[in-house]
Order: sequence, then C-alpha cells, then structure tokens
Amino acid sequence: MAANSSKKTSFSRAGIGFGVLVQSVCILFLVATANYIGFNYYKRWDFSRSQKFTLADQTEQVLRQLEMPGLKAIVYFSASSLGPDAALYGDVQGLLAQLAFSARGRVNIRQVDPSMDVSAARELQEKYKFDGSQNLLVLDYNGRSKLIPIVDLGEFDTSGMASGEPATLIEFKGESVLTAAIIALQNPEKAKIYFAQGHGETLQGKLSALGAALSRQNAEVLPINLGLVDRVPENAGALCFVGPRYDLSDSEIKMLRRYWMARGRIVMLLDPDALINMPKLREFLQDAGIHPRPDRVRRLARSDVRPDLVTLFPFVDGVFLPDSPITKRLVGANARLPGATLSLALDDVGAAKKDIQLRGLIQAVEGYWGEIHYEDRTKIGLEYNDGEDTGEPILIAASAEKGAARDDRTDVAISRLVVVGNSAFVEDDALAQARGANLDFILSVFNRMLERSKLTGITPKSAQSFSISLTDTQIRGIALYTLIVIPGAAALLGLVVGFRRRA
Repeated sequence: MAANSSKKTSFSRAGIGFGVLVQSVCILFLVATANYIGFNYYKRWDFSRSQKFTLADQTEQVLRQLEMPGLKAIVYFSASSLGPDAALYGDVQGLLAQLAFSARGRVNIRQVDPSMDVSAARELQEKYKFDGSQNLLVLDYNGRSKLIPIVDLGEFDTSGMASGEPATLIEFKGESVLTAAIIALQNPEKAKIYFAQGHGETLQGKLSALGAALSRQNAEVLPINLGLVDRVPENAGALCFVGPRYDLSDSEIKMLRRYWMARGRIVMLLDPDALINMPKLREFLQDAGIHPRPDRVRRLARSDVRPDLVTLFPFVDGVFLPDSPITKRLVGANARLPGATLSLALDDVGAAKKDIQLRGLIQAVEGYWGEIHYEDRTKIGLEYNDGEDTGEPILIAASAEKGAARDDRTDVAISRLVVVGNSAFVEDDALAQARGANLDFILSVFNRMLERSKLTGITPKSAQSFSISLTDTQIRGIALYTLIVIPGAAALLGLVVGFRRRA
C-alpha cells in the first residue's frame, strides 16, 4: 500500500510539474505573440488640433521609396541659440522622430551641438561646406546633400522684436519643407512643366501658389507660346492649359495632336464661358473621348428664413472618385470649384476603339445638375428639367490614357490627358479657401503626368499655431478649480472613504 501511495504521489507531482511547465510555455508564447503583434501590427491616433503628429500620405510614400542605407538627417543645433529658430527645436525633434518611426530604418538621425562637440561640428562644416553661423538640418542621401536652415522650417511674426519682444511662431512648416527636400534628393533632375500662353490663359500672377507648390514637388514651371514654336519641347514633363479663352490655330492643334500621340502629357483646365467659341479645342477633346457639355453645373440654395428666396450656389462641391490612381488617395476629401463649371460626358465605346481608357476623377455631390438654359437670365429659380438638363451623376473632371494597361499594377501609358470643367479652382484665392483639397488634386494630376504616381495623394500641410485669449475672471476661475476645488474634492473623498473603513 505504501509503495502504491508513493507512486501516486510521484505521479501527481510530475503531473503538477508538467502542468506548470505547459502553463509557463503558454504564458511565454502569449507574451511573445502579443509583443510581436503590438510591434508589427499597431494603430496610432493623433488627437492634436492640427494633426501635427500625423504624417501626410505623400510623406509616407516618399519615405517608402528611400533606398538603403537610407537618409541621413543631421541636426546641427546649438543649445545656446537665442534666435527665433530656438522655438522650433522641439518641433523639429518631434518631426524627425515621426519620420524615423514611419521609415522603419530608412532614416538615420544624428544630433550635433557645435557648442559641445567642436570636432564633430568642424567635420560637418568641412564635409558639407557651410560656415556654422546658423542652425541647420543637413539631409544626405545617395551622395547628394541638402542644407536647410532651421529658421526656414517655421514662419514667424517679428513685429514685436523692435520693442524687445521675441519673435512669435505662426506656423510650423517642417514636414512640407522636409518632404520637398527628400523629393529633390530622390529626383535630382527637375521636371519641366510648360504652361501655355497666347490664348488668354489665366495670368501666372494668379497661379503663384500653384507654382510654389510645384516647385516643392521638384518641378519647374515654364511658359510656352505654341504659336511661336514648331513643336512641344522634348523635355516637357507636361503641357498645361489654364482657362484658355481663344481657340487654337490649325497649326497649334496639329502640334497638340502630334504631342498627344507621342507620349504627350496634357492638363486641360477649361473656362466654360469661353469654350463655346473654341470648336477646334472641343473637337480635340472629343477625339480623346471626353465631351464637354454645353451646360453649367448648378444647385439651388433656399433660405431657412424665407423659403420663397432661392439663389444659386456660387461654387460646386465635388467628391474624388476611387477608380483612378490620381484620386484614389484623396477619397474622403471634397474639392470646391468656384465660378462657372461645366459637366463632362465620357464616350467609353468610342475611346475603347482608339485604345483609350477613360476614368472619372471628380463628381459633383448630390443636388447638382447641368443646366442647359444657363444663359436665360429671365428664368428665376432655375430647376432641373428631366430629359433636357444633365442629371446626376455630374462628372466635372476626367482622365484619358492612350495605350494604358488595364491592370493598375502595370503603370504604363503612351499618352495622358486630364480635363477639368473649371479653371478657377487652381487660382490663389480658391486654393486658399479649399482647405488643401484643390491643391492636393492638381498636384496629384501633375505627379501622375510625371510618372510619379506614388506621390499622388494628400500633401504635407503646415501646422498652424494658435493662442487662447483669457480674461482675468477666466484665469481666476481656472486657478480656483485647479488649486482649490479639484484638490479639495479629492481630499474630501479620501476622508469619506477613510471614515467609512474605520466604521
């Protein structure tokens, strides 16, 4: 009996030991699995007012294209700096940390304080040829380098410096500056974008914001008068028409057709009020399968106070369609096209016979229609007439790609054309009012033309600084709650819990 009892005890101990071992292995497996999943499959949320801790889609795409050993980012910054750029140090550090985190090993950050490490500072000055008189961010990639003064990463209000007050940071534009610099390092050759002149196009002075944005995309904007040349330059990355008001001549149309057939990249932003008198340009667009309709996109606005008062919206709100590489990363944002806008019809059957693939880019939101009798000023309170006017869906921007592969994974096309039934949306005022969507769209269009499809999408935005003005009464109220009310309530709760436990 004693022997059997000892055997049972040994078996039970062995079983308990085995169970503990299995449990330990399971716990280690669960801990390892949780850490692996947390490290590789995670989600981050940015609850800041300006989304300053979230990188733009274009920045993410740029970082993914970095080749190993990656980008070197050297912060040359003196801790004793008293200039306006001292206020940017924390933002720069935070931005570089975000870049390094998203790049997954493709961005290497180094800090050099010239007041603390003199030898390292001299080494950098000799290597990158700068005098060390200002704080810099040095970017080095594939043997190419770019020096960015730290002060250029922000915009300051210096109006108070004359009276001894420090400069005030208005906005931090570090992400847009850094993204532009990385794009330039990846593409050392600037793309050439020619803007047509000679047909009453929108003046370059009204397109300064677009020109600056294209420069940040490492593209150079150049004027061209087709009436003074015999062909579109071979180095043209794209040819753009912004609101032409006069028709092209026969020779210019022939030149445009030759360019279109020979891997041409054309961006056509139409002026609806002028297109009716431009039969040659309309015919060119129709040959590509895109038909501008003789209408105006309209929507009624009724007053809540006076239901009998009916007006027309002065703009067209549109949504980006997901079927094109140009707009698929913009889905969820809204474009706003001010002024006159016409709708577009797509001839898919005719285009397919010419090996042209058509896609919609922007569609007007619900409630808009294409009014045929837009010139009839006697019609008060215009309404949609079924069978006569253009009904939903209202397409206001489209693309045509000749010789394009049907599979987007094979991004090859002989020629590309983008047509928008509005040209005012790229002017400075419209870009400032559309909260970035208009600019993101037109930059995506040009990046598509330049074979930079990975750079289409939302571009980096500046983080705006803001201040809260509080009255003396509000400040006293905050002090009362933070110093007396909240700590007193916590102490009272502790006393109540203590007395109840003793009772």
